[in-house]
Amino acid sequence: MLRSKFRTILSRQAVLSPDGLLFLFVWAASFGYANQSGLIAPNNQNDLALTGSVSRALALGPFPVLWGVLLALYIIADIWLDGRGQKWGKKIALWSTISGFVILPAMVAMIYRHDSAPHLYIHDGGIQIEQAARFFLQGQNPYGVDYSNTPMAQWAYYDAGVTVNPALFHLTYPPLVWLDTIPFALFFQSLLGWYDVRLVYLLLLVGSVLLILQSRLFGKNRYSATILLALNPLFVPFFVEGRNDIVVLFWLIAALVLLDNEHISWAGLAVAAAVASKQTAWFFVPFFVSYIWACNKNRGFIAHLKPFLLALVLLLLVIIPFFVWDTHAFLDDIIIYPGAGGGVTNYPIKSLGLGFWLVEFGVVEHNTDAFPFAWFELLFGVPLFGLLLWVQKKQQALSRVVMNYALVLVVIMFFSRVFNDNHLGYLITWLGFGFLLNERRSKKNE
Repeated sequence: MLRSKFRTILSRQAVLSPDGLLFLFVWAASFGYANQSGLIAPNNQNDLALTGSVSRALALGPFPVLWGVLLALYIIADIWLDGRGQKWGKKIALWSTISGFVILPAMVAMIYRHDSAPHLYIHDGGIQIEQAARFFLQGQNPYGVDYSNTPMAQWAYYDAGVTVNPALFHLTYPPLVWLDTIPFALFFQSLLGWYDVRLVYLLLLVGSVLLILQSRLFGKNRYSATILLALNPLFVPFFVEGRNDIVVLFWLIAALVLLDNEHISWAGLAVAAAVASKQTAWFFVPFFVSYIWACNKNRGFIAHLKPFLLALVLLLLVIIPFFVWDTHAFLDDIIIYPGAGGGVTNYPIKSLGLGFWLVEFGVVEHNTDAFPFAWFELLFGVPLFGLLLWVQKKQQALSRVVMNYALVLVVIMFFSRVFNDNHLGYLITWLGFGFLLNERRSKKNE
C-alpha cells in the first residue's frame, strides 16, 4: 500500500502552484543579492554598504547547499505532498529561508555594530528612533531637538549639494514608532548590556508572519502573502539596515486579521497604532472607516462611532502631549518638512516619481528647493479617493479596502517629495495583498 501511494505521488504532474513559483523567484533574487552584496569582513568604510555586506556570508561556505535544500523542500512539498505533509514542508522551508535571508543578516549586522561603532551597520532612521527614545527618557522633546551630538552625526550621509544630514534637525516620524520601543530598549539593555532597534523590528516581523500563516485572512494564499512580505527583495535589504516599514505593516496586518474575525474596536486600535507610527498609514483610514460604517449599516449613530473610541483615545494620548509640548516643532517635523517644503529647511527631493524628473530636467534647480508637491497630491489624490470610496461603497470587502489603499499610495508616492526604494517595496507588498486577500464582503452588505 505504501509503495502504491509512493508511485501515485511520483506520477503527479510537476506543476508548481502560484506560491511555489513565487518562492522560486524570490529565492533566486535573495540568493543573487547575497552573492553580489560584497565582503563579509568588517572594515572602516563608513557606509550602508557595510550593512548589505553581511548578507555575503549567505553565499559562502556551506550555506548555498543549505539554501538549495530549502528550495528543494518547498518544491517537493508543493508538487508531491499534500495535507499535513505539504503544510509542514512549506512552513519549515519558509521559516528557515526567512531565518537565513532576513533574521540572520539582521542579527549579524547588530552584532557587528555593537562590536564596532553605533553609527555603522544601520540606517540613520534606525539610529534616530533609538535617540528619540533616549531624549524622551531624559526629559527632552524629541521634536525640534538637535541630533548633532548623537551617533547620527557620524553616519555617512551622501546627497548631491547637501553636506550635512538634514535629519539631524528633524524627527519626521510620529511618536508611537519610537515610544513603543522604550520598554524593549530598557529590557534588552538590562538583559544584554546593549540595544538595537532592530530587535524590536525582528519581533514585529515574526509577529506579522505568524498573523498571516495562522489566521484565515489570506486562506490558501497565506504562503504567497508570507513570501511577499518577508522575502520581498525590496523589503529584505532595507529591513536589515533598520528601516521601519515593518512597524506599519505589522499594525495594519493585525487590523485586517481582527476585522476578519469581527473584532472591530480592536481593529480600530491597531489602525490607530499604525497612524501614530508613520504617515504611510494615514491613507488607510478613509477606506477602513467606510468598511466599518458599512458593518454597522443598520445601527444608530452612536453604534457607528463606538468602534472608533479606542482608536481615538490612543491617538489623543500619543499625539496631544507632543503637539502641546511644542506645536511648531511637531508640525514642522511631521508635516511641513517632509511634505511639500516651504519651511526653514526642506527635505532633499528623493523620488522614484515626479521629483526625479523635476530635478533631472532642471524644473527644480536644487533638490532642496521648495516645490508644491502637496498640491499635486491633492489634485490627483482627492478625486481618486472619491472614486475608490464610491466603488467600495458598492462592494465592501477587505480585499477592496487593501487594494484601494495601495492604489492611493501609488498616486501619493509618485507625487511625493520622497519616494524611496523601500517605499516601492512597501507599495508592492500592499498591491500584492490586495490580489491575494480572500473576497469577504461586509456581512451587512451581503
